[in-house]
Amino acid sequence: MGRDDAPRYRSTRGAAANPSRTLISPLIPTDDFALQISLEELAALAGNAAASGRVVVCSALAEGVDAVRSEIGETRAAALLRELTLFVRRNLRGVDAVATTDDELILMLDGSALPTTAVAERLLAAVRAHAFTVGGVGFTLSMGIATAPEHGTSFPALLAAARQARSAAGSDGSARAFTPRSDVLDLTRFVGRAEPLAQLTDYLDDMVRGEGRVVAIVGERGIGTSTLVRTLAPEVRLRGGSLVSGSCRERRFAAPYAVWSEVLHAVRRLPVKSTRLWRELPSLDPTLERATDEARGGSKTLLLEELADFLRLAAQQRPLVLLLENLQWADAASWDALDYLIPQLESERILLALTFQSGTEDDALERWGRLATRPRHSEILLTHLTRDDVKRWLEAAMRTGELGRDLLAYVYRHSAGNPLVLVHLMRDLEDAGHVVPHEGVWQWSPVSELPTQVTLDDLLARRLARLPEPARAVLEATAVIGRESEEVLLLDSSLATPDARQGLEHLLERGLLVPAYDRGRAAYVVSHDEVARVARAQLTPARSIELHGRIARALAAHERQSPAEIAGHFEIA
Repeated sequence: MGRDDAPRYRSTRGAAANPSRTLISPLIPTDDFALQISLEELAALAGNAAASGRVVVCSALAEGVDAVRSEIGETRAAALLRELTLFVRRNLRGVDAVATTDDELILMLDGSALPTTAVAERLLAAVRAHAFTVGGVGFTLSMGIATAPEHGTSFPALLAAARQARSAAGSDGSARAFTPRSDVLDLTRFVGRAEPLAQLTDYLDDMVRGEGRVVAIVGERGIGTSTLVRTLAPEVRLRGGSLVSGSCRERRFAAPYAVWSEVLHAVRRLPVKSTRLWRELPSLDPTLERATDEARGGSKTLLLEELADFLRLAAQQRPLVLLLENLQWADAASWDALDYLIPQLESERILLALTFQSGTEDDALERWGRLATRPRHSEILLTHLTRDDVKRWLEAAMRTGELGRDLLAYVYRHSAGNPLVLVHLMRDLEDAGHVVPHEGVWQWSPVSELPTQVTLDDLLARRLARLPEPARAVLEATAVIGRESEEVLLLDSSLATPDARQGLEHLLERGLLVPAYDRGRAAYVVSHDEVARVARAQLTPARSIELHGRIARALAAHERQSPAEIAGHFEIA
């Protein structure tokens, strides 16, 4: 591409201000995957950005390329590298850029080092899991990350720092420049589930062809129903689509249609355009453009019609996977909307993925049972990971092929192959010093010294008790808010301390808080509903009242917050 394509790096405010061009998601460019440009162009763009502000440069190298060349030949290896480059571009954003030099990918990312580390880990996982079409081989990456101005104010300095960090990261890893390799267990690996993943991938291909599908993923708490769907996000982006989600929460200040309101917010962040105005839909998302020439009638029928039109319009511009999480807690209005939407969207490029926790609300599974009889409706029942799955997961987490049989037996016995229990069991052992790194090798205490109380609630309670006060205050605020929240709202709501930001970073490092978006604005959510539940349960009555009051006042001070949510917090306070 030539330099005439550079408007992607310029402000889009003028376009958004044009009343003849109403956007579903204003201020976002039309294409939302990274440009591929020459190394010279990338160097010029990154150099200019580094001299005047923040920019991130990454060096990524495909591991084992020489072995691939000797196996399938130079021509097919080059095609494989082109496929890898396209895959990486599809999993970055329109404000990013990619250049290649020999077997190396140079990335220019818009963002700070902290969220960019999450982007790097996501790319590693995506490449690791993807089945490349050329040659029937797989790839892994190593990545290094350098940020201006911390690691340099020129492109050569940033590239050198990124390459040095990549060398330190090692195979299938990432590292930030001038930062020692983290001695923290890598617990983000995804193992097993090959059959349901293949099934969902087939449904993605149906979706792209315009054959809408509905699939329910059912399993006990912590079994990974949402994680299974989210693992497909790179494949969705490779097909030119987007995965958006909305989550139901257990009776916490939920207004009617709460899950669909979250879906609307998520679609609004995508680069899709609309020229129409809405009469009823702004009641679910006040940022939507409201028709002012007609009076609102409070019509449920019109609201559902507009919701279908909105999703249909978005799906015409890009395939959509709509992930509706924890439908066992959905309000009746959200279920009514789902009943209405399914037949309306069956010929659209939409895959509806619904997750249910088994053993909870019978009504939800009964409603799903009635829907499941329709054509192109499927159900996936997730079971526990096998012992071999747990072994492979532990080997990847500890970067070793020599896993002790005693540790494997202990971990499998106490986790029973439940992924959430497995993660927090290993984090608990790590936090307590029972699993420690020594000269690049992980070591563990004798099994006789390891904890015997290892229910999920026990593990989470111990982990939360070890948190420093600033981290605990931020986690409590996030748990009580009960949804994704912008950083400023979390810091305003926390009952603490001038060190709240450091507390937030500690929670991110320990996997108790996760970014809600990769970049764009800082927003976070508790890593799992069970973590939030335990955090709320540990609040004293006085602390709970004080925290709800702070949250209510913070929400009231921010624009366009839910009146029902604000009133709910004030009522408890």
